[in-house]
Amino acid sequence: MMNVRYILAMAVMAGTCATAFADSELDRKIYAASQGDYTPRANDCDTAIPVVVGTTYNEVGPGQVWFSYMGDGNGLEIETCLPGTNFDSQLWIYTGDCQNLTQVYYRDGDSNCQYASWATYLYCDEFIFADGVMHYILFNEYYSDDLTDTMTLEVSFTECGAPPEPPENDTMAGALPVTLNGDCIAGNTCDATDTTGPYGYGLCWKNTLYASSGLGKDMWYYVDLADLTHVQVDLCGSTYDTCVGLFDEYGVQIGGNDDSCGLQSEICCWLPAGRTYIAVDGYDTACGDFLLCVLDCPYSEAEEVPVDFALGQNYPNPFNPSTSIEFSVPQTGEVSLQVYNLSGDLVSTLVSGMVEQGEHTVTFNAADLATGVYFYTLEAENFSNTKKMVLLK
Repeated sequence: MMNVRYILAMAVMAGTCATAFADSELDRKIYAASQGDYTPRANDCDTAIPVVVGTTYNEVGPGQVWFSYMGDGNGLEIETCLPGTNFDSQLWIYTGDCQNLTQVYYRDGDSNCQYASWATYLYCDEFIFADGVMHYILFNEYYSDDLTDTMTLEVSFTECGAPPEPPENDTMAGALPVTLNGDCIAGNTCDATDTTGPYGYGLCWKNTLYASSGLGKDMWYYVDLADLTHVQVDLCGSTYDTCVGLFDEYGVQIGGNDDSCGLQSEICCWLPAGRTYIAVDGYDTACGDFLLCVLDCPYSEAEEVPVDFALGQNYPNPFNPSTSIEFSVPQTGEVSLQVYNLSGDLVSTLVSGMVEQGEHTVTFNAADLATGVYFYTLEAENFSNTKKMVLLK
């Protein structure tokens, strides 16, 4: 299925139709599914069919069908891949009243449906209906070339048991320890339930932050290191597409990877002394068993051990009108390098933001400044150092 497809406005169907379908002004907006900008019409959910769990419904009409369901803190298994469904269905869940609905879930169909292409499934563990909250469940046709098309929906609602207790390491706060060169840890990302907190994967030591899963559900671990260490974080024993993210104690991503070994993840990179958190996930909606190992990783001469924080003396000095400033950082993080005059006024910001570990050189051009003494200050984490330079025109 295309990532971005369009719902077309549908003409009003002549005659009567099931009360759950909108029967006037089918002014469905063209919308991009990936942007989630579809807004339901309030009058549609006024006539929503109350769900009786364990019931299969058959509805015929144009456009869309609405159900209402009072949540009980559990999930529902919902299926439209049934013989009576004849269209590409998508499912939306809203809360609130009919004048002010809030979308809380969206699910597109499954291409493997044998009766209608891309019919929709919702499994027990995919959405929890909050206890005591009224939910409105919308089914509508994803795409139609025929604006007078009539769709038939057969949908079943099956009761689910209480959701299982989430694992201890479902969140960053509950992360479990893994030891460098110790036993590998077996887990299953299907057990993850939490959708809050930092998530991401990117190239090692890059500050690229992405959603690491369509559902944002990670299993969390941590490794404590006595010294700066070149390590290998390995998920290559897994049997499905995985991704892994590395985070500092504040939840800032310091590394990540996917697809290093087939469709699985392996990172070799420098990790700082102290605690590093490891988020393990299946890519997109994939989940399953994994094997997490943290091992020593050999590094080449091109991967020299990063030095401590350092700020070099600018060169040349005195200078006119430009000079170079070298500095080093032992680990990726927030860094600022700023220039001040004798009065303490900021005259230039040379660096501000995330900087990769290693040695760096920046150029300061003072063509617009007057002759005099200036100071430049490097600040990063608990490090701060200031040096003096002279502009002589």
